[in-house]
Amino acid sequence: MAKRVCIVGAGPGDPGLLTRHAWETLQQAEVIVYDRLVGEAVVSLFPPEAECIDVGKAPGNHPVPQEAICELLKKKAQEGKRVVRLKGGDPFIFGRGGEEALFLLQEGIEVEVIPGMSAALAVPALAGIPLTHRGMSSGFLVISGHDLSHLDWELLVRFSGTLVVLMGAKNLGVLVGELLRRGKPADLPAAVIMEGTTARQRTVLGHLGDIAEKTEAEGLQNPLVLVVGEVVTLSTQLNFRERRPLFGKRLLFTGTTAETFTFPTLTDLGVEVLRYPTVCIDFVAESLKEAYHLLPESQLIILSSKNAVKAFQELISGYRLDLRKLQAVKIAVVGRKTAQALAAMGLFPDYCPSSFTTSALLEMLPEGDGTRALILTSQIGGEELIRGLEGKGYRVRKIAAYRSLPNWGIKDRMEKVLQRGVDAAVFTSPSSFRYLEAMFPQVDSFFQETAVLAIGPSTADYIGKRGLPVMDLPEEHTLEGIEKLLRERWMGA
Repeated sequence: MAKRVCIVGAGPGDPGLLTRHAWETLQQAEVIVYDRLVGEAVVSLFPPEAECIDVGKAPGNHPVPQEAICELLKKKAQEGKRVVRLKGGDPFIFGRGGEEALFLLQEGIEVEVIPGMSAALAVPALAGIPLTHRGMSSGFLVISGHDLSHLDWELLVRFSGTLVVLMGAKNLGVLVGELLRRGKPADLPAAVIMEGTTARQRTVLGHLGDIAEKTEAEGLQNPLVLVVGEVVTLSTQLNFRERRPLFGKRLLFTGTTAETFTFPTLTDLGVEVLRYPTVCIDFVAESLKEAYHLLPESQLIILSSKNAVKAFQELISGYRLDLRKLQAVKIAVVGRKTAQALAAMGLFPDYCPSSFTTSALLEMLPEGDGTRALILTSQIGGEELIRGLEGKGYRVRKIAAYRSLPNWGIKDRMEKVLQRGVDAAVFTSPSSFRYLEAMFPQVDSFFQETAVLAIGPSTADYIGKRGLPVMDLPEEHTLEGIEKLLRERWMGA
């Protein structure tokens, strides 16, 4: 297998701006070496099994020198790993991607470059500033404000189109002052955009003569994009993003690595969803073998979750089980989502309560009178169900078809998100909170101003016992129900 590194552009922060090629490459990565400017929401999409290495450099703070980054890429590629070098924006626009690519090629390592959406284009656009506009600007010029010593000031002053400056936070005052001193009009419209395309995006409008002072007064910090030109005046009409009703809200979703729900309604309203699953799901082959041998004597199968359905599906395919042999077997599930996962297999439950709780399922089930029941669940689940079934006269066997394990790989990345704060945190099981607490024993200190949401009563009870108040439960104990509850709380019915 050829040694190869994929140098990938992550875009400016919004995961929706990742290219399809970048997304697919990320999901196949075994090692991800990423920069500080890769957005938190993009980082949250890293595959849980990948080794993720943060080599981010901030202005004046380079904990991992460029030479060490190059050597790290070489080392991981030589180990035969699928390596992704993930860089904010586009790797070939002020990203030193070319340097890294040339180094790797000289070391005999194959390189693939996957372009990304540059902040120079995306950030102004999502602040309502078109870089070209008929009658205002027929072109644009992009420069780095990191080092001003190499700039052609006469060209910048003569240029009549739109000027875009990346990485200019540290030198903003000097840059603007030099443009004014050399003849650029002080009344030329200008804008500074902080953390563009993310929930923390903030836009300050002004003119070249006052934009530096306004930026400082508003407390805007790196990363910033400066835009100078007549097109800036269009921002007051075209800045749709910052006018979304829930723009700026940040939602932390824990749950499991297998969950794919995206909170589409909240995202459309401007909420930034940060996916940091605290639970890993591991299917247990020996348990599935045991379940296979117990199936012929079982009269009732209970699937506790979508993961239990997936385990059941693996059991059927792995042991080539003929579904016609299950004609006399009743199937019960706890909730609608589990029933939908089962329906995708062409099976439909005999019992599915309208209230998605264990107690509701127990109320629905008839008396057992010695009926053999087989429960597929996790290693820590099913205790309430077992007690209830035995109380109704069932003979119960529990199969721990999958293990719920803490996802320690996200700890360092997640800590940065918690320190910056979130407006809401969603938990889908007691384990999703228990494992978060294992990673951060003082987790309650991060959630003092956070709406804490639980998918159902057992999760809410567990979190409540740990000392955190939980928002009212959704009417429907699903992620769609949580989304509806949050929307109503934040926007009104």
